[in-house]
Amino acid sequence: MAAIEPRECIGHLENIYNQYRTALLNKKYYGCRLRRARRVNLIIEILIAIGASGSAGIAGLTIWKQGAGITAWAIISGVAIILSTLKPFLGLAADIERFGKLWGEYASMYEAFRIIEQDCRAMERLTTEQVDTFKRLRERIQNLAPLDDQKPDKELIKKLEQEVIREIPVKGLWKPKISPAPVAAN
Repeated sequence: MAAIEPRECIGHLENIYNQYRTALLNKKYYGCRLRRARRVNLIIEILIAIGASGSAGIAGLTIWKQGAGITAWAIISGVAIILSTLKPFLGLAADIERFGKLWGEYASMYEAFRIIEQDCRAMERLTTEQVDTFKRLRERIQNLAPLDDQKPDKELIKKLEQEVIREIPVKGLWKPKISPAPVAAN
């Protein structure tokens, strides 16, 4: 585990820290996307279940058997039928699976980058082993690129970027102390 000279590690650290913050952003982004997709899926499932209850259960209540209740129940049942028909075409299951995979991968990478940053701070150096770990993490990022959102939610990203800036301020990241280069005598 060889230490990299302070002047040489600056470029590596900038790349590592950029990816560290990006991994946190992606972890947060896909966590939000996963929660949203699960919430929409749950709402649809509840609406389908309510509408599918037919003459038993909820539909059996007196309120649904007279006046406006008959019309309201017809609408609820109709919405449930439409949702149960459309649900497979909405791709929620695939989105939930994809967002879950991306969230898990980025959460794992974020922790790996966090460990690199903590070790650099504790040892006050960057090692070749840490750079090799970074290169492996970068390969994982490349492999995930095809799964990323085709049209990301820009508003959500802006909000999450501010959270990342607060959680991982650039000024708080370790950088080596570099002595001034010796001046050559003439």
